[in-house]
Amino acid sequence: MGAGVEFGKSDVKEMTDKDPWQRRQDFSDEVSTEDMADTAVQYAVAAGEAGSAGELARLASEQSADSGSLNGAELLEKEQRDALTADDLGNNGAQMDAVVGNILKGMGFALDAEDENEQVIDGGGDYGTGLDQRIEDLSDDAKNDYDNCARALENTASGGTLPAGHPLAPDPSIAPKVVYDNVEYEAARGQGGWVPPYELVAAIRKIYLDQAVEAAEEADGDIKDVIEKYRRDMGELALELEDAGYDTSEGPLRLWHTEEMATYNAIKLEEELQKENPRSSTLERYSSGLGSAVDDMFDADGNVREDFDANTSQLDEYTQEFLQHLTADSLATLGAMNPPRPPVGEEYTYEDPLFAVQEAVANGINASMNEAVGGSDPGTGAPMPPGVKEFVYGYDQKLDEMGTRPDSGLRGAAQEYGNFGNLMSHATVASGDAFSRDMVNSALDVQRVIEEKNGDITQHNGSNSVAEMRSDPYPWLEVDGVDGLLTAASRNEEASADMLSDMDLTHDVLVREWQGSEGVADLIRAGTTLPQGVDHNSEAAEPYFAAAGNVLESTGANYEHLRSVNEGPRADTSAMHGAIGETAVKYMDLLAYNPTSGSSGPVPGVEVFGETYDHGFKLSESHHDGLFELMVTTDEDVAQQFGRDLGEWQYNTAYRAFSDAGDGGGPVHDMNNAVMRVSGYVDGAYEAVEGDGLRRSDLRTSMLAGANTLAGFFPQPVGFGVAVGVEAVRNLTDVPQEPADELNYHNDLRGDIYPRQIIARAARDAGYDGMGDADVPTLEEDDRPTTDDEAADGDRARERDAVTDAADGELTDLEEEHGYLADHDAYQEGRRGVGE
Repeated sequence: MGAGVEFGKSDVKEMTDKDPWQRRQDFSDEVSTEDMADTAVQYAVAAGEAGSAGELARLASEQSADSGSLNGAELLEKEQRDALTADDLGNNGAQMDAVVGNILKGMGFALDAEDENEQVIDGGGDYGTGLDQRIEDLSDDAKNDYDNCARALENTASGGTLPAGHPLAPDPSIAPKVVYDNVEYEAARGQGGWVPPYELVAAIRKIYLDQAVEAAEEADGDIKDVIEKYRRDMGELALELEDAGYDTSEGPLRLWHTEEMATYNAIKLEEELQKENPRSSTLERYSSGLGSAVDDMFDADGNVREDFDANTSQLDEYTQEFLQHLTADSLATLGAMNPPRPPVGEEYTYEDPLFAVQEAVANGINASMNEAVGGSDPGTGAPMPPGVKEFVYGYDQKLDEMGTRPDSGLRGAAQEYGNFGNLMSHATVASGDAFSRDMVNSALDVQRVIEEKNGDITQHNGSNSVAEMRSDPYPWLEVDGVDGLLTAASRNEEASADMLSDMDLTHDVLVREWQGSEGVADLIRAGTTLPQGVDHNSEAAEPYFAAAGNVLESTGANYEHLRSVNEGPRADTSAMHGAIGETAVKYMDLLAYNPTSGSSGPVPGVEVFGETYDHGFKLSESHHDGLFELMVTTDEDVAQQFGRDLGEWQYNTAYRAFSDAGDGGGPVHDMNNAVMRVSGYVDGAYEAVEGDGLRRSDLRTSMLAGANTLAGFFPQPVGFGVAVGVEAVRNLTDVPQEPADELNYHNDLRGDIYPRQIIARAARDAGYDGMGDADVPTLEEDDRPTTDDEAADGDRARERDAVTDAADGELTDLEEEHGYLADHDAYQEGRRGVGE
């Protein structure tokens, strides 16, 4: 009978948003265990051939499913019984056996989870008869209750419970009553008599359907718990495998990089970052899959792998899905985290897992915004991670709308952006061109607002009376990390060059009051260094030359501002100054060769030391002088490194000239004059700033140190876009200072001694004209007086002059004997400047 109280699975689904059947199916589709036995064979066979865990995935992919005589189903069955032997695992050593064992264990986790999910629905194990049978039983119970009520009414007279025709029975026209679940219902008249009313039918059905829904929701929770345990176990296993050198994103087994795993890991990472004290080890567990995915897209140099195809890979979907679940607040929290102090005795070897987490997330963001690996192009309106979007687009407006009072929230909001920048500074792979530019523009906009707000704060504090300033000064915004977005953008070298080839943007980058400028330095290096294999006359090289010309020209035009900003209370742009110096040295051939008369700008087709450069440039005299004056007045360690780099350039340039001359060619005269001229540039800049009352260490000793780094060894080739001296020995030389009048005297008469030493050493090392055994004098700056009193000491001056004269004589003898020129006029030309 039943009469409408029965129900089935579809009725249950309509009553709840939980769907254990679909959850089970989705998981089965995700793990796809049908071919897992074949996959197990592939790994077992590959394990016997692999030389390392890193090779295992590739070799496993190359194996056919029927390789060898192994039985995949038996392997997996043994794994689930913990009965695998070394022979089963390839017998290639304990370490490889452990890796393969863990891979098979991952397959076992998937099979176990799928089996348990089946038990939840179909019955077995701890789940009794299963959900499907439970729903059927409850429907049957509802039908039984209905049938019992119906039978009772068939034998009941109207209005009572006595049989029909009984002398004491009530009026048959009155409907009988029936009680169910403590509720009294009035029977309805049917074709054959009284029947259960509709309300009773609905009540019976509801009671049992509610129980069925509860069972379905419980089953959904059980399946969810099974999958949760599977993902947790797989996460821990992934960390073990990655630590052992196996890349979980490669090979035929793709269990670790499904979109569902991305969602799970990201949510867990987000939950951990919302805690008061997130644990680095937990963050590492849930971010390792993201790091592994990005590693498969890019090579060790941060370039897109040639064999990566976004159309066939699931890794871009994994990355996109992962980042959708990280909020702006969590990204800032991760960026603000610092590792604890390393254990005692492990200060130089300890690697905190936090760094790997920050790198994985920053790289994931860049990858998700790089079309070359399946990421989004912000210009097309494609979806992007919401937490990232909040920071990169419009954050300056958010800050601009805030007041400057201490309780306005401005300082916290600004530092949140800085924390995001700190996170992005850990990126090692490139984002797309559009997003790279957007990151730079975002950082510039935010930094501009910070400076404007600090101007407002200064005005407020300055407008108060002394008493008011003591009680109500507004603290300035001191925001660290904004430049980190420039570091992230710099990983795209082509985009960096394109950006810096825009003079307006270059100017804006250089003149900002960055609290830390490592990101600016990264952008300058990326945008001005020719990539390996790019010909300097190719079309691809043009933006790098334009970027370098813009950086150096803008520096020269704004050197006083750049110097004052770095000496101010709220900025540290020394790293940027260092990158400017490196750029100057990289393009010193142009700066030392081209005349400084006229205006700054491109010089297409300029010939430099016998080589034509289609994208050459020059600096005007004022820009040229400003550049060198900045470099001799910047932070002492930056200035000294600039000197060492210049010394290396001088030695390399001279060596190149003498080496080519030994083969019957090469512009020795021009190149040696360039070496002399550069020393003149430095001495002229030093004299100019001494006249301004700025006391800085002399660069000459640093230049000699740079040359000494290479002297006696075969030098590295120096050319456009090749970094010079960046990896040179970094120990600092104590450089003496001397009074300005002594400096001028020394430069007038003896300044060219030092580049002449470098030229002579290069000639000797190049074996020029039989100079291989020549004895080159080793005059050092220590031979000069270091104080006013010492300068006034006649004996000390005479001693200095005697040493200098001796070195001068020896150098002159070498120059005359071997017929090469080291022109004093070229030194003076550089020192005095063209046209004076």
